[in-house]
Formats: sequence, structure tokens, C-alpha cells
Amino acid sequence: MFQKRYTFIIVIIYALIGALWILFSDKVLSKYVQDIELYAQLQTYKGWLYIASTATLLYILIRAYVVRLEKYESELRKQRDYNRLLFTKSSIGLALCRMDGTLIDVNEAYAKIIGRTVEETLKLTYWDITPDKYKEEELRILELLKNKGRYGPYEKHYIHKDGHLVPVRLQGTLIKIDGEEYIWSSVEDITELKKAEKALIESEKKYREIVDNAVSIILRMSLDGEVKFINKYGEEFFGFTSDELIGRNVVGTIVPERETTGRDLKELMDKILKYPEKFEYNINENIKKNGERVWIFWVNKAIYDEQGQVKEILSIGTDITELKRAQEELEKYKEHLEELVRERTKELEEANEKLKELDRLKSMFIASMSHELRTPLNSIIGFSSIILNEWLGPLNEEQKINIATIHRSGKHLLALINDVIDISKIEAGVIDIIPEEFELSDLLKEAIENFEKDIVQKGLEFSIEILPVKMNTDRRRVFQCVTNLLSNAVKFTENGYIKLTSSEDEKDADFVQITIEDSGIGIKEEDLRRLFQPFQRFDSPNKGKIPGTGLGLYITKKIVTEVLKGDIIVESKYGKGSKFIIRIPKRLIKK
Repeated sequence: MFQKRYTFIIVIIYALIGALWILFSDKVLSKYVQDIELYAQLQTYKGWLYIASTATLLYILIRAYVVRLEKYESELRKQRDYNRLLFTKSSIGLALCRMDGTLIDVNEAYAKIIGRTVEETLKLTYWDITPDKYKEEELRILELLKNKGRYGPYEKHYIHKDGHLVPVRLQGTLIKIDGEEYIWSSVEDITELKKAEKALIESEKKYREIVDNAVSIILRMSLDGEVKFINKYGEEFFGFTSDELIGRNVVGTIVPERETTGRDLKELMDKILKYPEKFEYNINENIKKNGERVWIFWVNKAIYDEQGQVKEILSIGTDITELKRAQEELEKYKEHLEELVRERTKELEEANEKLKELDRLKSMFIASMSHELRTPLNSIIGFSSIILNEWLGPLNEEQKINIATIHRSGKHLLALINDVIDISKIEAGVIDIIPEEFELSDLLKEAIENFEKDIVQKGLEFSIEILPVKMNTDRRRVFQCVTNLLSNAVKFTENGYIKLTSSEDEKDADFVQITIEDSGIGIKEEDLRRLFQPFQRFDSPNKGKIPGTGLGLYITKKIVTEVLKGDIIVESKYGKGSKFIIRIPKRLIKK
């Protein structure tokens, strides 16, 4: 089109100029020149002038045409070279072949898939690199290509140069070149994708085994309360199959509308689904398929989507029915005791002594069972840590969240058990006291190292004034007390300072004082009287309830007073900060 258009323009311009010249030049000469000889001579000059001017014009037009033609051809070459570069360097395998499978052109990526060079590949046909098992499928694809003009994407294998099979994904189009039909195909090597899929399947299998073998109810539900998943243990516990629960609301299946106490559980579930962060832990009555009522302690965790919105709730439940019944029996027994108080004071005192003995036996039992309680939890924490660190294989994000919840809950429960065991041992009088020689300054420095990271992260100022003192007492218990107080100081101090000092007691040189002072939230005056009571937790002005068991200060005072034979003093102003002073003898005389 380019050449025809410009050739036509040149011809039109040339003819137009020639016609105008002949028409007007003859009229002008005939009008002004009457001499025949002069007229003939001017006609000759006019002819030469016409030839010269038209030749010049023709040169200019042809030159412009040639320049445009060269520019067009240059752009065409650039586009062709660019397209060829894209074809050659594409990371996707590209191939052009005839309908009989003869390979006409392939790029480097295509040749690389089958372990060959481009030159080696062009000596083969499509059928040379296709396993025989795909013959029928390939003929069906070829027929589809003829009918619809395209095929794919579909997956198959190519034969590598070394003989192994390479998984690939293909798609293509039917094109015509000079009237002949060709197949234009793109090919992806999906080896890594297949490996990832296999690893994901194996990881899902391991995750499923862990969840199914867990001795807790594991349940996932949507924000409208619809059951999305329940593990095998949960199915067996409630007596339902997964098909009977999946897609149904928890209320009306495993959650009754009302507890036997009268509490509205439908309202409770609506609150949990709407505000999961406020119901991380809850206890409610549940119901089995056979109608049996049971009490479950639930740990709830929100599951978020990619936009950070809550999409599901993960709940892990533990059956506490027997514990609940024991508590109810205890309550009834207490009521009975109140009646006995009114009737028989002496019998009450005897019953009271029996209860104390039972409590002591309970404490002795817990103290003696410390190994049996800790061992399974350590296994849960250890194995969940192995899984979380992906030593057994990669995890997806949902699996990481779930395993992290198990790991965190296990550590939280272990800490709680350790605290309860310590209390029980102290109360039962069976706590081990192991005096040893040590340098107090070394112990305090070791305790500080456990909190350096948190102190730096919060940007707190930290100062120490440590007096070298030789001690002969239970080092582990001193360390435990100092660590508990330092932990509270870091936990309740958002800005300002923390100060740790040690010194000999001014009134008695046989005693030392360890002081931990902070500029944290402080303690209200009305809260000071219940500070060392068990399970006491206080609000932070900015964060609400601070996480913890509420046993740290209770255990610390018990150890200081009953094990280390000292005393603990607290001074605090709400909003200003707190100061805790441990006063203990340098040498502990073990009785």
C-alpha cells in the first residue's frame, strides 16, 4: 500500500504540472510573440525548460518517496527484530509447528524444557518429545484445535533429553501463514509447581493428623456461627459426624439455646462471633447428640483474611464437666457447712480441720505430680515448636496461626501449672530448700539479661547500683523473686525508667535489701491491700487488663517470707510508679 500510494501521487503531480505547462505556455507565446522564427526558437527553449523543471521535480518527488520507503523499511526491521527478541528471550517456551508435528521454530526457553539447544530441538518433531500414553489425548486436542482454532491450557509431560519426564502446561492457537495452517503454542515448565503442590498436600496431611489426633475439640466456624470444620476428637466427643455438623449453626447442634443455669447461650454466641477478641477464653454448657449436657472451657482465636478482616473463629475446647460437678458439689457442701455452723459449732470446727487436711493433701498431691503435669505439656510445647519452625515441612499461613496458638497456649498453661505447683509445694510444706554460696551481684546481672531486650524495645532508662555481697541461701528462689518483680516493672512501665539496687540492711548487717523501682502505672491505694493475694490482676490505663495469671506477687511473697525467711515491702503512687523491696538474710539456716 505504501509503494502504490506514493507512486500514484508522483504520477498525478507530474501529469498535472505537464498539462498546465503546455496549456498556459503556448497561450502566452502565441499572444505576445508574432515572429515565427522567434516563436519556434522559444518553443525549443520552452521544451528544454519543461524537461529540466519536470526532471528536477521528478527527482525531488522520487527522492522523497525513497526516503519514506527506507524509513518504513527501517521501522519494519526494528519491529521484526524486536518481536524476534521477545520470542527468543521469552521465559515461556514458544513453538511453531506444522499440523503433522514438525517443529518450524522454537525459542531457547522451549528447548531448555527438554534439555536441548534450539538447533537440536528443530531436528525433532512434536511426537518425538511426547510420551506414547498421550497419543489419544493429543489427537483429541488436535481435533479441538481444528474446530475451535485454539486449545488448552492443559497439562501433560515432555520427554527430557536424559529420559525423565517433565511436567508442562500448554495452550495454543491455530494460525495461517501463506495459506498453510500452523500451531502456535506456549509451554510452561511446572516442575516446581508440582513439587510445591506435593509438599502442600503432605503438609496438609501432617496438619490433619495433628488436628485429628489432638485430645481437644478443635472447631472452626464462620461469623454467623456456621460450623466449617471439626476434628475427629470433636466428632467422637459430641457424637456427631462431620456431615451432620458442617454447614449447620453451633446453636441448636452442640450449643443449646439456654444453659441449665438459665443463661442465654444464643446471645453469648452472638457476642463471641461479633467481639472474638473480648472472649479469648470462655466457659459454657454444651450438648451432645444424645442430649447429655457437658461443660467446655473454650479458647477462641480470630482468623483474619488478607485485608485484615476477621473471617472465621477458631475454637479449642477442653471438657471440664467433672471439674464443674466437683465445684457444684463443693458449693453444696459449703452451704451444708453454713447450716452446721448455725447448729453445731464444734462439728464445724472438726469439718474445717478435715477441709484443711484435704487442702494440704491436695497441695501435696499437686506438688508430687509436678513431673506428670509438666511432661505432656513440655511435649506439646516442644513438638508444636518443631512444627512451627517448619522442621517437618513448610506451613501455610493458617497452619502457622493455628500451631502458634497451640504453642502459646501450651506455654501459658505450663507457666500457670508451674505457679500452682510452687504454691502447692509451699502450702504443703514440701518445697525443696537448697542453700548455696553465691555472689548476689552475679545473680542480679543474670536476672537483668532476661529483660534487656524488652527494656531496649520500650526505650526505658535502666540503672543499677549493685553491692557485692556473698550469700548462702537458696539461689534459685532468690532469682525467681527478682525475676518476677523485674517482669512486673517492665510489663507495667511504658516510658521512663527502671532502677535496680542492692545494699546491706541499715538496721541489721546480716540482711540485704534488693530494691526494684519503676516509673510505671503505679498501684491504687485501695488495691494495695489485695496486692499479694492470688489471681489478682490490675488494669492498665492504656491497655486494660495486662496478661498474666495473677500469681507472681503471691508466689514471690510466699517464697520471701516462708522459704527465704525475709520480708517484702511495697511503696507505690498511682500514675507515678512503684518500689518493691526484698529484705532477706544473707545466710539461710535450713531446719
